[in-house]
Amino acid sequence: VAYGKESAKVLLGSRQVPSAAEWQRTLVQPASAFVYQGPGPLLAQVDPEYVATLGLTGCAACLVFDRAASDVASRRLAKEANQKSTSRLALESSFSTAALLSLAGVKTVILNQWETSAAENHDIATSLLSQLGTAGSLAPAMRTVVRGALQVQPAPTDEAAEEATAPPTEYRCSVLADPVVYGLPSFGIS
Repeated sequence: VAYGKESAKVLLGSRQVPSAAEWQRTLVQPASAFVYQGPGPLLAQVDPEYVATLGLTGCAACLVFDRAASDVASRRLAKEANQKSTSRLALESSFSTAALLSLAGVKTVILNQWETSAAENHDIATSLLSQLGTAGSLAPAMRTVVRGALQVQPAPTDEAAEEATAPPTEYRCSVLADPVVYGLPSFGIS
């Protein structure tokens, strides 16, 4: 989804996988930010050669909450990965994606480093977007989201309550350390 002063165009892949042309049209429309939330790496969804040729200098930020795990998407992406070369698969890494988007003109990129659940991706994305308006820019907004989620919860009083609680702190920390800000973290909503 691209965000800007104009009406946002939404690209949904719930019915079918968007084509390369649909991706290109969505990425080049005038907007100050592009938000993506979906399965697998972003560059597994849209080929790097299509992104490399785009002029994205008008896009101040790409918020990419990719690598969401789901059985159906994982099977499709694994089948597609079997047909790709190792160099092509290397382009799907977080660092390569951030570099490619930056070279295309995007000033700030937020990407996941590793796979996470769709629900966790959604929680972090919505928390970040809600904080973006109050925190001023991406870096303080991300810091607020992470610090808020890391607040220590009171210890359970008995073993039964301990089993019913959320996943251990180490798991929560790894999920919160997943998104990384590349580029100029000063993008904000004004």
